[in-house]
Amino acid sequence: MILSIVIIIIVLILFWALFYTIIWTRKPVIRITLTIIIIIIIVVLLCIWYYKVMWSRSSITRIFGLVKSGQGPDLTIKERLNVQPDIVGVFSTSLFGDPNDEKFRKRYFEPLLLNSHKLKEKLPEWTYRVYLAPNFSQIDIEKLITAGYEVFIMNKEPKGYEGTSWRFLAASEPKPFFCVDADDDISLHPIEHIQPWLESKDKTFIRRVIVSNFLSKVLIPIQAGCWGGKGNSIPNIKERLEKYDLTKFGSDEAFLTKEVWPEFKKDGFYKVPSENEGFWFSVIILGVLIVNLIVIIVLITRHWKKLKI
Repeated sequence: MILSIVIIIIVLILFWALFYTIIWTRKPVIRITLTIIIIIIIVVLLCIWYYKVMWSRSSITRIFGLVKSGQGPDLTIKERLNVQPDIVGVFSTSLFGDPNDEKFRKRYFEPLLLNSHKLKEKLPEWTYRVYLAPNFSQIDIEKLITAGYEVFIMNKEPKGYEGTSWRFLAASEPKPFFCVDADDDISLHPIEHIQPWLESKDKTFIRRVIVSNFLSKVLIPIQAGCWGGKGNSIPNIKERLEKYDLTKFGSDEAFLTKEVWPEFKKDGFYKVPSENEGFWFSVIILGVLIVNLIVIIVLITRHWKKLKI
């Protein structure tokens, strides 16, 4: 978010610098030179923003659902441990990676051990489930079970980012579910909206959060770690996932945009009321930029006859 805001502010300043350069610089050579320099800087900044915020994070793919058809992930569940049949609903997440990497453990595994306890404090009738890659040790599995997790061990380690889609499998089950990221702090999720949603007529649930890429996060229809559904929301989710190549970063959200979002729009969904804050923040930022650009174009047009380029 900070990078986007900084670039937008700098581009806005450069637009005004461009205006004053064109209007007030009398010598044509200097005017043309400064104009070219400013335009080059603006283009470079926009390219940096596009690469850092949109391209490197696969934002375009996720926004427009540009997921490739192909060999899908192996979604076979090898073993189900600590299954809790009497719970009301499931918070579903995926965990894959190098379990021996210290950074991985600190970012994903260790916080995950705390989330189940936090969930039980607020929603004791719900449980946490982790779809786990098969390369984790028995000690790690026992730690998750002790923490209260249902542990579903997958058949194979994922290719690329295929594992991010494992958590979606809960959508085919008869109990309500909510998909989350492994590094989420569950206490920051709108748990208080779970019961109102269950009592509503809406089959599905969406929450949007603004993290680092505020524009792309607002434009992505369904964020992979911020959605859920009531029982049997998507009974054929496994077959749908298997149709696509989900190895690329962001392909889980691209899949949701292409396959799931049309149904959400058709059937309606429960949305956390405060979510619009992020949307309107983005609209205001972009609106300010667009309004200033329009004003500058109008002013340049009015002074065009005075220019001697």
